[in-house]
Amino acid sequence: MMQCPFCNNQETQVRDSRPTEENSAIRRRRQCLACGGRFTTFERIQMRDLTVVKRSGKRAPFDRDKLMKRTSDRPLVTGELTKINAILYSIFCGFTGFLILYIFTTHLAAWIALSANLFYTFIYTLYLKPRTNQNIVIGGASGAAPVLIGWAATGNSIEIGTWVLFLLVFTWTPAHFWALAIENKKDYQEADFPMLSTQETFERTSIFISIYSCATVIVSIVAAPILQLGIVYLFIAVFFGFNLMYKSYNLFKRKISPIKYFVFSNTYLAVIFIGIVADVLWTLKGI
Repeated sequence: MMQCPFCNNQETQVRDSRPTEENSAIRRRRQCLACGGRFTTFERIQMRDLTVVKRSGKRAPFDRDKLMKRTSDRPLVTGELTKINAILYSIFCGFTGFLILYIFTTHLAAWIALSANLFYTFIYTLYLKPRTNQNIVIGGASGAAPVLIGWAATGNSIEIGTWVLFLLVFTWTPAHFWALAIENKKDYQEADFPMLSTQETFERTSIFISIYSCATVIVSIVAAPILQLGIVYLFIAVFFGFNLMYKSYNLFKRKISPIKYFVFSNTYLAVIFIGIVADVLWTLKGI
């Protein structure tokens, strides 16, 4: 016997659901004898946790992940990995990374990496993410930090060109992530995360995506004279930048799905940095 998550009735019976294309295994589902609702054990636990979390007002990151379909099968959520082991493993990885950078590159690179790690963990994940829909705007600083780390690893100073590349990734991050947040809007609503897509309309969220897309393209073009890049990079930056802005416009018009913008934005950032390398190699070839 198991309590129904829909009507709280205790009288249920077990029924096997047929395998689907997505899931070839036969899943055992229960059917409520009172309301006819069908649910798996996991779905019952998920609905119970949602009720408990919302009533208590205390929402730990692990509790929220249980309520999101996209994150519900993570090892920490399913119990395959305990919280203490996850914390110890995270500390080990962070400390190991710090030591590698400190010993084999520069002290500056190591300290920037450690600062970004702590910022992401405590400022973004624990404080900003559950409190404001601008979480990814501010938290995006940690995601842009690898540019600073890579540059600092080659020397002991941070030049203006480094900050331009940092700004490029920083302005790219919100639009990229908001597209994913639109795609997974229901997930974020279930977990009660204050994402822009859950607190604003589709149109307003798309407008913000377009604004940050334009800002990203502008920064990518400004980077050319500062980093002394030539025609190869400029062609790539303008061509792919135009496509990025065009896709943000199509997203606003609902001509493409949010996930298509999300995928293209991934490609855009990769190609921009590949373009920097290609331009330098082209210049060296001419020399």
